[in-house]
Amino acid sequence: MNTFEQKFKEKTGENFPIYYKKYRPKLSWYLTRYTKNIESAEEFADMAFIQGLEKIESYNNEIAQFITWVTSIAVNLVIKDYKDRKKANLTSIDEEISENLTLSTFLQNHDNDEEKILHEENKMKCEIIKDVIDSLPEKYKKVMVMRELDGKPYKDIANSITREYITTMSCDDYFNTNDLFQSATITNHGNSDVVINYEDGGYSFTLSPNEEKIIEKEDVEKKIKLEEVSNINIKVIESTNLSTIKSQIKKGRYLIRKKVKRSFELIDKNGVK
Repeated sequence: MNTFEQKFKEKTGENFPIYYKKYRPKLSWYLTRYTKNIESAEEFADMAFIQGLEKIESYNNEIAQFITWVTSIAVNLVIKDYKDRKKANLTSIDEEISENLTLSTFLQNHDNDEEKILHEENKMKCEIIKDVIDSLPEKYKKVMVMRELDGKPYKDIANSITREYITTMSCDDYFNTNDLFQSATITNHGNSDVVINYEDGGYSFTLSPNEEKIIEKEDVEKKIKLEEVSNINIKVIESTNLSTIKSQIKKGRYLIRKKVKRSFELIDKNGVK
């Protein structure tokens, strides 16, 4: 038994090799929530145990269980690795785990006292994040609720956040749309009928005065055009650009991290009171 292991036993009452064998798989499993890779998770777990053992003099067993303390070390190592790689223009934490990272990342099952403590700390962090999300500016709050709380994919979020605008259409012009188009409501405010043609489908219909027709995306793909135009109002509904949603979520996460940083540091240091 070396000096570090002897000091570990004095502070925890545990034999380090036995403790390591018991908790290393559990810590590795927990870290896969961040790394999405068991091999990387095991490496970070090993590094954290080594650092924890080397810094055993600074460990205070009255503040937190050793597994809680070493887990904090491990998570910090993971975060530092992502930041370092981001600076090297290789990747970023958002790009790596954006498709899976939600509040559930912070939750886990527990079957012993140490894991229960860690679970309670993570639950408190979740509540802090929820409160912070609720305090965000509306444009960030809306997307962060759908992403972080509801776990919706980016595409579904983009499709659910829409904008409306009014446009016009000239006689014999095709109805022009972009990839964001969802639907359009064509209303005849004139005093005469308007004929709308589906060029590719050989189908047309007549819009009487004060009548309206909802056009879906699949209809537009058939090249719709008006045969006659007279006081036509077209209300278009479009989804939000996917890159805009990703940008808002990235900024939202930055705001959340900034706001929760101090609270998380206190929880990691002092545990749940």
